Amino acid sequence: MSNGDSIRRMRIAINGVVQGVGFRPFIYRRAKAKGLTGFVKNTAEGLMIEVQGQGDSLMEFVNSLHENHPPLASISDIKTDEIPIKDDMDFVIQESKDADSKAPVISPDFSVCGDCLKELFTPSDRRYRYPFINCTNCGPRFTIIKGLPYDRPLTSMASFNMCRDCRREYNNPLDRRFHAEANACPVCGPKVFWAEPRGRVIAEGEDALGLCEDAIRSGRIAAVKGIGGFHLMADAFNDSAARLLRERKIRYEKPLAVIFPPGGDEMLLRLRDEAFLNVAEEDAVLNSERPVVVLKKRHDSGLSKFIAPGLDTLGAFLPYSPLHYLLLNDLNMPLIATSANLSDSPMIKDNGEAVDKLKGIADGFLLHNRDIMRRCDDSVVTICDGKKIFLRRSRGYTPHVLKLPYKLNEPVLAVGGNQKVTIALGWEDKAVMSQHLGDLTTEEGFQAFQQAVLDLTDFYNVKPLRIACDMHPDYFSTRWALTQNGVRHIPVQHHHAHIAACMLDNNLTEKVLGVAWDGTGYGMDGAIWGGEFLIADYKGFERFCAFRKFRLLGGGQAVKEPRRILAAILYEIYGGDIGSRVKGQGSKAEHFKNIFTTAPKSLVRGFTEAELEIFMQMFKTGFNSPFTTSAGRVFDAAGSLLGICHKAAYEGQGAMMLEDMAGGNTGVAYHVEVIREDGINVFNWEPMFKAMLEDVLNGIDIKTISQNFHETLAQLILYAAKMAKDEKGLNAVCLSGGVFQNKVLTERAVNLLKENGFNVYTHNALPPNDGGLSMGQLIIGGLSD
Repeated sequence: MSNGDSIRRMRIAINGVVQGVGFRPFIYRRAKAKGLTGFVKNTAEGLMIEVQGQGDSLMEFVNSLHENHPPLASISDIKTDEIPIKDDMDFVIQESKDADSKAPVISPDFSVCGDCLKELFTPSDRRYRYPFINCTNCGPRFTIIKGLPYDRPLTSMASFNMCRDCRREYNNPLDRRFHAEANACPVCGPKVFWAEPRGRVIAEGEDALGLCEDAIRSGRIAAVKGIGGFHLMADAFNDSAARLLRERKIRYEKPLAVIFPPGGDEMLLRLRDEAFLNVAEEDAVLNSERPVVVLKKRHDSGLSKFIAPGLDTLGAFLPYSPLHYLLLNDLNMPLIATSANLSDSPMIKDNGEAVDKLKGIADGFLLHNRDIMRRCDDSVVTICDGKKIFLRRSRGYTPHVLKLPYKLNEPVLAVGGNQKVTIALGWEDKAVMSQHLGDLTTEEGFQAFQQAVLDLTDFYNVKPLRIACDMHPDYFSTRWALTQNGVRHIPVQHHHAHIAACMLDNNLTEKVLGVAWDGTGYGMDGAIWGGEFLIADYKGFERFCAFRKFRLLGGGQAVKEPRRILAAILYEIYGGDIGSRVKGQGSKAEHFKNIFTTAPKSLVRGFTEAELEIFMQMFKTGFNSPFTTSAGRVFDAAGSLLGICHKAAYEGQGAMMLEDMAGGNTGVAYHVEVIREDGINVFNWEPMFKAMLEDVLNGIDIKTISQNFHETLAQLILYAAKMAKDEKGLNAVCLSGGVFQNKVLTERAVNLLKENGFNVYTHNALPPNDGGLSMGQLIIGGLSD
């Protein structure tokens, strides 16, 4: 008998996202088709298969697992062992015991699959136009879980008893809806309702959809309940509707996302009319996670000018829920789809909360009665240097268990920063990061943070013995961490955490030159850092270089008014002679005030004489004007110098407009000057700002000046990398921090470093901004002695 004819038995352990994604019925169907016997079951680590049969059929089955698996599954590891044969008569799905389910991998929420979409728009199908159609290959997971194990009674579907037809599908291993916990149909499942502005329900089902669509067509604003929360939706072509939404939400300039109707057979047809897409951007938009993707807007776009004022970019995405598909199919036009929340508060998720808090904003509510157990905002990505960079990692991508390069000394909880907050939980050599939680400055935001802590520790059955937090004493996350008893508190320096996150994102273990540029981070000396070059690994760091410090006039108010930062930098450069330098006239007695009273209006506008007197005193005394080395604030000052943003309506506005202005050609660098000061290398920005001011006064096009500014900072990174290589023998460079959301800077810096032989690393799965901070804190805190 040949080896291919002999009976053999294999034990196969599969790790990764393999539970709640239809993997067991998938294995069942494949084993049955090949005439194999044995079983498949869920385990603490993932999935266990014992399979037996003739050698050829058995090995075909085993070898195909890497390439052929359910669409929502993600395999991190497969281990196979040959074991003694048994007297199995059939292949079965074994139920998991409690002991087998201590550390599950919980699936994220996924967009509706192609099979469900086909049924959704097939008139003869029993789920025709049903807004909650789903199967094991799509639909909500993370946002409907109440507890574990992930079974229907512990989801928000528990109150919906399946009808006979749905129950038959649910119990049939050969059916696409086998153990689909959110399985439902119009007979037994959730329903949609339309409510008037005061919350009175006046229609349900198709009538509710029709009233919502009528409201949007007529230029009104609808609050629509989705998978992870509510969106405010309006006609994206209608200037009046877009302006009205901004006025009501008090969000005057921050960009709004737009959801596009799929273009029939060519899903991107309608989107191509309004934005440019390269291959990587197409892939990102079409991804089953359906993130918002930041694209370059066409100059002839018909979208409202109020969607992204002052920017040539567009945050675009395709429908991901059946309800979205129905609305977009019926309306056949792109819609503004911005998170329904009040300023700095998290996304609204409950019906009552929406009616209460969105009064005066929404003209009606498209509600449904499937509860959302936890908020999960849309993920946002951009394509930089040909790869996907997360600006916000949330719906569709979280939670996701990551494998760490080292085993942690003890279980650790990391609580992030104060804005763009995520938390992370680590144990052994595993870690999981939460969804985007946003800012913690509101009561609702802090409550969402506390709930996320409970969710992660309960879901993964991990009791942390350490809590890693930011060093900033006034961060709400830090304050909370320090109130927790029975754990070790480990403060982590902000920029060290950024670099550790980038190292972890690239599976690095040796020391690197870490370039950590952002707006604010509490330094080891108690000052505000933000333009940092660190020699770093997970165990510690050395401050190798930093931006020259300058004052923040009025503290936090300077972040909102970039003109204050420009004033501080110009005062640092020119001091009492500033007036005569700017206009070539005036006496030294005029001092600093002349830059605002006699300089070109493009520089700084709107300061009164009284304000200028106060600012001069602030300079002299330092009152409420702390020093900073922030690269983010240098971008703000440059934007104000070029006259494009003196007062910011949202965080990072000046930097975003400056980046937008620089799109196109590579600039010519101004002089890069690095000096030695207080024992470290210091980037002296003075020559750069002097040259920029000279260009402004000489009428040089501000696009050219912006390109030159970006080129100067890219050349600075290369200069510092060469110093680190010469002095420290380092060839690896990590770029992290919110400034590296800037594609112009990041792509140019990456190319320069590569051209000069450096190994350069940017982020992959984690955001470069504070959304990735928790993972850096986790690895540092978990490995500390």
